[in-house]
Amino acid sequence: MLTHYTNAMRKYAVFHGRASRAEFWSFYAVYLTASIAVILLDQAYFGTVRENSGVVVMLFGCVHILPGMAVQVRRLHDIDWSGWWIVLNLIGVGFILALFRGTDGPNRFGPEPGSIDDETFEQVHRKPHARGPRAEPSFDRNAVSPALPHSAPSASVRGPADLIGDLERLAALRASGGLTDAEFEVMKAQALSRGSDR
Repeated sequence: MLTHYTNAMRKYAVFHGRASRAEFWSFYAVYLTASIAVILLDQAYFGTVRENSGVVVMLFGCVHILPGMAVQVRRLHDIDWSGWWIVLNLIGVGFILALFRGTDGPNRFGPEPGSIDDETFEQVHRKPHARGPRAEPSFDRNAVSPALPHSAPSASVRGPADLIGDLERLAALRASGGLTDAEFEVMKAQALSRGSDR
């Protein structure tokens, strides 16, 4: 349960991909349990008659707003609904959608949570820690790529069949949602340009 909570907190601003029911409900179960503890500590420390009571509770709530929204959007993606359906929270029925079972296999928002494709999807969509423009995906034929697990480490033994295999794996990743169309086009162009250098 704590693993799902920390995973949701780590992905506090990740609004793409999918979240399983276990991740969603574990996050909110830990959040509600911790909220009760924070409320009790806040009342014990600040008291209920002082005008600044509730400061700790307010800070705790503010820290969890963005991660809570992100995990709910990813949960909506898991049932193949747009994240914009989160606005149903305004009328109090948004959490009902989180009860629905997620789609089996990949859907338009990415691979099934917890699958091997999900790990690849996370690696491709991981934001760089350095500030600046997003790093363009690269295709290094001399290295074993996590996106292309069957690529050979040495360029000297690669031939046209290897290029075709790489392109097929890229197409499969795009079809499963592991790559966006833009990332696919960049990696395909890089593979083709290196293939023509042979």
